[in-house]
Amino acid sequence: MRNRMMFLALTALLGVMPAAVAAGDAAVPTDRKLEIQLQLGFMGRVSGGEGPTSTDDHILTGDFGFHKPISDRTSLGLGIRAGGSGPSVRYGLRGSWRRKLSATSRFYVQLSPGVYVGGEKGYQRFPGGFLEAELGFTNYLALAAVVEVMPYTWYAYDYYNGWTGEESGTAVSWYVGAKGGQWPVVLVAIAAALISQIEIESPGL
Repeated sequence: MRNRMMFLALTALLGVMPAAVAAGDAAVPTDRKLEIQLQLGFMGRVSGGEGPTSTDDHILTGDFGFHKPISDRTSLGLGIRAGGSGPSVRYGLRGSWRRKLSATSRFYVQLSPGVYVGGEKGYQRFPGGFLEAELGFTNYLALAAVVEVMPYTWYAYDYYNGWTGEESGTAVSWYVGAKGGQWPVVLVAIAAALISQIEIESPGL
């Protein structure tokens, strides 16, 4: 319960932060349109992971969404996310607040709260949540840290006694990693994944 309350408090803070920070910025140019964001990420777990999620030593993430500038430095976004590892794949909705380091900078910081609404159920229970912090360069490369809050139900099994009951709880897991974005990076990642599936047979001797 405490972990969920902290997560909700941070999400509420993000709800009022964008307008407050952007209040002193210059008006957004009229020619600025929606920006597409497409990213793939690899995250390694550094802490947490109680119960069955302790098997998620790493997760892969995929994000697709749009950003709309509200000033010359700040933009708001909305999109979808899929992530997880092995049997614990999950997907959901994500909001984002992005702030360029200066009006002319190509570097930015971004905060993205979101909710997981479904996925490979397994031990996971939905809805779950996540909050991600990101330091990036345009949409091509970023360093990221994310905390995930996932309810779970663990069915205990004993070799001699069989099923002995179930344990429910909330797993809080912390990950850090890198993300690459836009079509060139995504196409390279897809090509690499396909190549890795090719089996090369050695000629018989």
